[in-house]
Amino acid sequence: TDFDELIVSDLCPENVYTVDLYTSLIEVLDYMSDTHIDCVLVTRHDKLAGVFTASDACHAYSESLKEEFFPGGGDSVA
Repeated sequence: TDFDELIVSDLCPENVYTVDLYTSLIEVLDYMSDTHIDCVLVTRHDKLAGVFTASDACHAYSESLKEEFFPGGGDSVA
């Protein structure tokens, strides 16, 4: 395949996972994990509102762990 002639649709998946803005985070994370996908299109009133990625999930989890284990704002055990 000549890369100069490729277009985006040649590489994009045909089935895209789309969720409403108010879909349960657990539901989305379970689906992402079960299907090995890295991102989800998020809609509001059937219009694109954003893209939720595995990186977003990791960041949120990291922040949650910091709040639980280092409530004073510290980020290390020492």
